Amino acid sequence: MTGLRATWRSIAAIAVVFSFIVLIVMLGLYLRPTGEDPLDSAKWQDLKRELSDRPADQVVADRLRKLDLDLRREYFGRRETIRLGGTLLLIGLLIALVAIKRSDRRINPVVDPLVMEFSARAMDRKVVRSRWAIGITGLLLFGGMAYLLAAVPAEIPVPGAAELESPGAVDQGPPTVEVLARQWASFRGYEGSGVAPDFEVPLTWDGAAGENIAWKTAIPLSGANSPVVWNDRVFLTGANEKKEEVYCIDAKTGAMLWKKGLIVAGRREEFDEPMEDTGYAAPTAATDGRYVFVMFASARVAAFDFEGRQVWLKSFGPLDSSYGYSSSLSLFEDKLLLQLDQGYRDDPKSRLLALDTATGKTVWETPRVVDSSWASPVVVYTESGPQVLLSAAPIAAAYDPETGAELWTAEVIEGEVAPTPIYRDGVAYFVQEDVGLFAILASGKGNVTESHVLFSNEDGAPDVTSPLVDGERIYLLATDGYLTCIRVADGETIWQEDLEGNYYASPSLVGDVLLLTDMDGVTRKVAAGDGFKLLGENALGEKVDASAAFGPGRIYLRGKKHLYAIGVK
Repeated sequence: MTGLRATWRSIAAIAVVFSFIVLIVMLGLYLRPTGEDPLDSAKWQDLKRELSDRPADQVVADRLRKLDLDLRREYFGRRETIRLGGTLLLIGLLIALVAIKRSDRRINPVVDPLVMEFSARAMDRKVVRSRWAIGITGLLLFGGMAYLLAAVPAEIPVPGAAELESPGAVDQGPPTVEVLARQWASFRGYEGSGVAPDFEVPLTWDGAAGENIAWKTAIPLSGANSPVVWNDRVFLTGANEKKEEVYCIDAKTGAMLWKKGLIVAGRREEFDEPMEDTGYAAPTAATDGRYVFVMFASARVAAFDFEGRQVWLKSFGPLDSSYGYSSSLSLFEDKLLLQLDQGYRDDPKSRLLALDTATGKTVWETPRVVDSSWASPVVVYTESGPQVLLSAAPIAAAYDPETGAELWTAEVIEGEVAPTPIYRDGVAYFVQEDVGLFAILASGKGNVTESHVLFSNEDGAPDVTSPLVDGERIYLLATDGYLTCIRVADGETIWQEDLEGNYYASPSLVGDVLLLTDMDGVTRKVAAGDGFKLLGENALGEKVDASAAFGPGRIYLRGKKHLYAIGVK
């Protein structure tokens, strides 16, 4: 058995040498002076200031964008390499320990000549197998080490021109309000209104027959979140109890450009299983044209660039949310806004957070003494400045998205709330089932319950879907299909109609046509106006929970299994 012990000693030696080399590589990588946080780079800061002084200088903008890509790639690539090295080092040490232990085993010698002859032949075969074992072990270990060395960035990589001009990318800095108004960058589009930009889109389709279906693409994992769109990219997410994924789809062809799972370091936190209707991926993503930001029921939040690289990940869980977390993400300039309303106001855990979009670092955090909410934060642009609207018992509220300071509150919310507020022409609208619709002037300060509530109306308040306003009328769609139209001028009910079907998708407005998609995937077209008029129905052929999204020439509807692009091929 001397040969077998020698084999184990050889494997142990290989593993020890491998582990030592990996350790040296990791130490050298860790101690190298490069790889700074992109936002801490002096050169980055200098170019940023130079661009601020000369915003129209395209040369400076291109230099800044290129440097930013270089720094981020090197910085986050280095972190991934160190994590890989740690894994390889652990594997090498485990193999070394096992091999050392096996090489020390004592076995009594065999003295019978016949047995010794048989053992000698068997030993020859074992020697051959041992040599193969040594060779394979060496190849595996040193192959891993070669991969680690190849992954170490010897210098900052320089992206090609095609990468600098990647589809959907924007110039340095957050998009302007004018740009956002032409994109569908978050839940229900600009200001969360559900009103489509003035794109030419077809209003008739048939999923089964393929009429006006430009493409449909299978989505691997389910999710109640709605699509978001930036130029020629469509983003959505899916998840189950084991995986959380982000999908990027070509808006023109429906091709899955990339599918990425969250990279979670360390142990995954446990959290309560959400209700089936909510699921593991209810929050809708948000994008600023450079990154896409995602969140899941686990309260993990992540940023990906448009090429599918995970830029950062944060965890805020587990959250105390009885149905499962569903608040969508919102953006203000370079801040990602999270409405973490949970538990009850007598044990306050709720808060509104702003994260830096580039790093995920907390910019500000505002505590909220409210109950759990399943509504989403909405950034709106008022005459007195931008506000972020939130709805949770007991208050409808507005905050300064720059600082997190509370601007005004109105004590009008009671119990559980899921519909997201909307805004139009200086007025914010909040709804809650069994309580009603409240119209609140957005110009107040402090507690405005007695001073700025223009009107309330108890008719038809929905429990899930969000309201819609066309400037003259407010439309409320209840889950059971009851559609209510209320006059903006005085808050009076104009008409009500009992539609077929049940609804989770919030209503959309295209021109002067309301699009109302029920859970069976049937979209009813209703004329916006002072009288009810059904214009027709379109069947998708697949069940639908998510709200519609829009792009040039396209309506995007997420079914239970597919994403559909409605438009001319």
